[in-house]
Amino acid sequence: MSLTSELRGRGPLSDWFATQFPGGRFTARVTAHLDAQPAPTRPGRAVRAGHWPAVGGAVGTRLAWAVEPAPPYYALFGSHNAGLIGWDDVNRAGARFPTHAAGTYPGRPEHALAQRPTPSGWTDIAADETGPQTAPRQSGTAPAIVADFCARAAGFLERVPPGGWGTRGEEKVLARIALVLTDWEQAYRGPGLDQPAQAALAAARHRDDAGELLAHVDPAALADTTAVIDRCRRDGLLEQLADATGVSGALLRGHAFPVFAERWADGDLLLAPADGEATTLIDVKTVTAARSAATVRSWLHQLLGYAYLASLYCPEWQLGRVGLALTRHGHVVAWDLDELAAALCGGLCHTGAFARHRAGFDAAFRATLSARGLTAS
Repeated sequence: MSLTSELRGRGPLSDWFATQFPGGRFTARVTAHLDAQPAPTRPGRAVRAGHWPAVGGAVGTRLAWAVEPAPPYYALFGSHNAGLIGWDDVNRAGARFPTHAAGTYPGRPEHALAQRPTPSGWTDIAADETGPQTAPRQSGTAPAIVADFCARAAGFLERVPPGGWGTRGEEKVLARIALVLTDWEQAYRGPGLDQPAQAALAAARHRDDAGELLAHVDPAALADTTAVIDRCRRDGLLEQLADATGVSGALLRGHAFPVFAERWADGDLLLAPADGEATTLIDVKTVTAARSAATVRSWLHQLLGYAYLASLYCPEWQLGRVGLALTRHGHVVAWDLDELAAALCGGLCHTGAFARHRAGFDAAFRATLSARGLTAS
């Protein structure tokens, strides 16, 4: 269960959004604007099953690292869930990434993945409770491979600091790294590792070399990921992200993989232009077309859902704006929360539109959790 899945189905939350934020003409205008962008970067004709989510995950990871070189938390949780590495060891592997390597986070290395940097300082999201840890805490079929891979990835991120792109060769390596991590994330968000990911791990174990994981990424996924990143570079996507904050001359900085509701809602990247300024949540898309106003409305509902969760339960994120990065089009669009809320409710409410609906969202959110036997913390 997640915010995304709840909004796709029928229930208290999806019904509330449909009633309060129907979108109407606004979503039609946004859809037309997105579809009017220059022709998108498309993959080759022959792609395997799972190609689209793999490339989407890899591109999202790369853009997140463009603002903060954080551990790939959910890929690491997935590696543990798949039984590759023990819980304490996967936390130590995560602690190798640049955000955590200085050791300034509170707590011990075996709890590193619980510690997340935010605009207000470090926060503990109680990672021991994040996701279904199906493997014993100290077990693992490939702990050395996972640890070595993370060490290599962390070291490579030191060579390509946030705020810009690497060379084309460096970006291709980062694409390979991100594709491997996206495979591991399957075991956090889905049933487990697919057959190609298992084959890659078998080859790495056979040769006792984490580099084999990079050699076994799907060629079509690699070509598509690098083509999308090239498009982002060519069209100045990083500069557009900085502009999306609404702060003149903002630097591209922020936080990767922000979490708004544990085990329920986590985002792609959050831009924090300057101390004290409102932050901007960006959802990364790798679609070739918006397709319909209904699709765009679902994207905007999801962004507002994240924003309401942040305002109610995670004020440390200081969220004030949201946006979409359409990476295959090299285009970013963003809105102030009041602006988006007012537009989606048909312009019937203006100043304070976002806050006006906060209590209604919370009631629908709690009803949704209650139906699942859960409670809001």
